[in-house]
This record gives sequence, structure tokens and C-alpha cells, in this order.
Amino acid sequence: MNPSGGSGMRDRDVTIRRILKVNHAGEFGAIRIYGAQILMARRLFPDIVPALEEMREDEISHCRLFREAMPARSARPCRVMAFWSLGGFVLGMLTALGGRDMIWICAEAVESTVHRHLEDQLSLP
Repeated sequence: MNPSGGSGMRDRDVTIRRILKVNHAGEFGAIRIYGAQILMARRLFPDIVPALEEMREDEISHCRLFREAMPARSARPCRVMAFWSLGGFVLGMLTALGGRDMIWICAEAVESTVHRHLEDQLSLP
């Protein structure tokens, strides 16, 4: 038993469910960011659309993996996915309106945050 009175296995299961939920929501938000940027870039910066589409496809693949892992762990998607959707779309639109450099700054921030977050999760006990 751990000091909080719960079993270590139950704590680990809860942690895994939370990780799946957060990672799924984050990937979904990234899909929405890139989707909005692609929408704007098709008109404003068509030369960068292929790179954005490739990044979006990666996020779709990651989101699908997290979603498919949820049922086996009794995890459910985040209850506020609509906010992730709206927030991601608005962030993508605003950064695209800010110009090509803002799109790349946002993309770098998304990717580096996701990678750092995943590395932190891998180091959990």
C-alpha cells in the first residue's frame, strides 16, 4: 500500500488513463491548429501547405493511436474537447493571419511542447 491508502497498481492505472486523455486532447488540438493554418495558407502561403499537411497527418495518426488505446485502459476522451477544438482552430487562424513566420513559430512551439511533455511522461515512476 502507498501512504495515501490506495494501491500502487490503481494509482498507475489512473495515471495511464490521465496520460491517454491529455495526450489525445493535445493531439486533437494540434490537428485543429494545423487545419486552420492550412486553410489560411492555401490562400496566403501555398508553398508551405504540403509541410503543414504532413505535420497534420502525423498528429492525426498520433491522435488515433491514443484514442484506440483508451478502451483497453477504461479511459475516455476529455470532457471539454469542444474547447480544444475551438481553441486550436482560433490559435491556428490567428497565427496564420500573423504571417508565415508566426505559422512556423507556432508549429515549433506545438512540436517542442509535445515532445517535452512525452519525455516527461516517459520518466514517470
